[in-house]
Amino acid sequence: FWLKAGFASALAGGYTAWLVVPTPMVGVLPWYALQTVLLLLALTAIHRRLASWLERVDPDRDGDRDANRFGRISEAEQAVSQLVAGLLALSLLWLGLHGWFVLAHQAGWGPLPWRFGGLADPLAAGAALLLLAGLAAVRAWRQPDAHGWVYAGALLLGLLVAYGRLAVLGLAPFTPWDTAALLAVAGATLLLHQFTGSWPVSRLALLLPALSLVTVHWQLASPWTGGALLAVAVLYLSQAATLRNPWPLYLGVLALNGAVYLWAPLWAAHYGLWQFYIVPAAVSVLVLLHLHRRELRPQVLSGARLAALSALYAGAGLDLFLRPELSVFVLALALALVGAILGIALRIRAFLYAGVAFLVLNVGGQLFRFYPGQGMGRALILIGLGAVITAGMVVFNLKREAILRRIRVARADLAQWE
Repeated sequence: FWLKAGFASALAGGYTAWLVVPTPMVGVLPWYALQTVLLLLALTAIHRRLASWLERVDPDRDGDRDANRFGRISEAEQAVSQLVAGLLALSLLWLGLHGWFVLAHQAGWGPLPWRFGGLADPLAAGAALLLLAGLAAVRAWRQPDAHGWVYAGALLLGLLVAYGRLAVLGLAPFTPWDTAALLAVAGATLLLHQFTGSWPVSRLALLLPALSLVTVHWQLASPWTGGALLAVAVLYLSQAATLRNPWPLYLGVLALNGAVYLWAPLWAAHYGLWQFYIVPAAVSVLVLLHLHRRELRPQVLSGARLAALSALYAGAGLDLFLRPELSVFVLALALALVGAILGIALRIRAFLYAGVAFLVLNVGGQLFRFYPGQGMGRALILIGLGAVITAGMVVFNLKREAILRRIRVARADLAQWE
């Protein structure tokens, strides 16, 4: 009791010393916080020394006198531990009140929160926050299993940055520099996780890219928003390669599609093609299905692939019949051929069947609609395509063994790649 009373009296005396010169109470809050944090660090060092002494002493072996001493020091260690917790809460209280008054003053409806000016007082509050963040970092380093200290340190550093921005810029709206700063911190956190392998750091690396999107202005065809979404997609997809967690992959694909769909209405209006609305989502679904193909039942996987391919080819077919240009016909033809080739290369029947079916429907529909008026260009393209396919099949049949041998060599070489 007397130990606690002595520290409380010393703390109260230190607080009272700031009131010798008449000044508004709000002006001394950052100095109260800094003073409390300094006393907190001193008591933390004392508590650590007492705890280390108690770990080395065995009262049952050293006699009654040392046992009594052990008991007194144990009680003192518990009292200091309670004082440390109280000082931590008190310092956070002073910092919270000071931050509230600064926010109120910047909003135009609060008193002036400074005592020594707008430079010294923010430095005092920033030093207090920085010391608390350093204390949390030291605790996290010494206690790797105490994940709460990692989150506390990250939160305190974030509050320090937010307080500095508030003190310097006021309630200014977010700018691209704020987004870039958050994305840089997210990248640094991802690198830190690569070196430490800490689970809380991986959680922070998962949160920070999404937090950076709060600072953007959501507008269609916005370079700021599109660039932020692309950077977020890169960060999440980089995490997907290292973390055993599917969420970074999903969030990365979602951010990538968001970046595309910011510009899709502009592209669709400029080129007059509905494919810009359908192709990104359909391709994303196909990629995710391919990555999770071992986790899904064959019937579900095949049905989902056919649904995504049907949507993709339906959009291409809609553009094909709404726009009679030759370039749209070539684009639809290329989509069908790419689908069929991917089906053969990956040995996926859904790709092959959907690609061939769309190719047949494409050619048949074009011949039915545009014959005989505008069929010359399409006929020449189809003749050239048929000639290329026929020549390829002839060359393959003539040099079948050599081609298969080279394919086997290439596959054996690829198996040794990382």
